[in-house]
Amino acid sequence: MVGIDDEREAEVDPRTAEIMRKMRIFAFVSIATMAIGFLSVMSVIAWRLVKQNEGVPGSEGELQGVLPIAAGTRITGTTSDGKRLFVTVEAENGRQMIHVFDATTLAYRGRIETLTH
Repeated sequence: MVGIDDEREAEVDPRTAEIMRKMRIFAFVSIATMAIGFLSVMSVIAWRLVKQNEGVPGSEGELQGVLPIAAGTRITGTTSDGKRLFVTVEAENGRQMIHVFDATTLAYRGRIETLTH
């Protein structure tokens, strides 16, 4: 049996209907904004993963070349930051230097000398 309260619930107050319409719009805009933000972040991550391998030695093939290191020096260490190659050498007199090369072409860029007191 349908009571008076059930009939009132079936009829929606116009103010309530307006509030429900605004809430639906708000929820749609909120979800759309979150989806656009999520897709933006994921596309930037994917783009950086693809671009990360470009210009890195070995990604297009084997890198071959000759490093111009003076005779009588000994290589004691190497490192790279992706753009430059740092080669630490020690001269016969014990003095250490760091030679800097371009990592993609092995072009000489300069050297850093250490001072000992």
